[in-house]
Amino acid sequence: MRGWVRVWSATSPRDRLLEYQQFNGVSKRWQGELNVVGAKPQGRFLAYKFAGFDDSEMAQRLNGVELQILRSALPATEEGEYYWHDLIGLQVATIAGVDLGLIVEMLETGANDVMVVQGDRRRWLPFILPDVVTEIDLVAGTCRVDWDPDF
Repeated sequence: MRGWVRVWSATSPRDRLLEYQQFNGVSKRWQGELNVVGAKPQGRFLAYKFAGFDDSEMAQRLNGVELQILRSALPATEEGEYYWHDLIGLQVATIAGVDLGLIVEMLETGANDVMVVQGDRRRWLPFILPDVVTEIDLVAGTCRVDWDPDF
């Protein structure tokens, strides 16, 4: 209504997304920068009003768009902390040098986060520092793990 759109938030807590005033919007049909002019909780969703999207017809263009927080708006990580999007695409190898593939996805399981690694086959490795994940080098794009490649 009047250009407001409903947004499902994958953040925890959900309302944390309300802290950000600018996003990149990405979909197969549309891509661009979105500047927030209004935001509020609305039931299980959040409601957003973006600059330049002044009526329901214009807001329809945002249907299916994924909102991405700008990297510059994120707080810096501490030593040993990583944003999931920084881990996606890292080349994973065992401490013995066996290549396992690339991290293609990160999952939250409750007990610990899990790296989904795609190589000769799909592997799910627990993201446990330093027991399983022994080294991460974001500059080199590598992740070293203490893991049996046959498992």
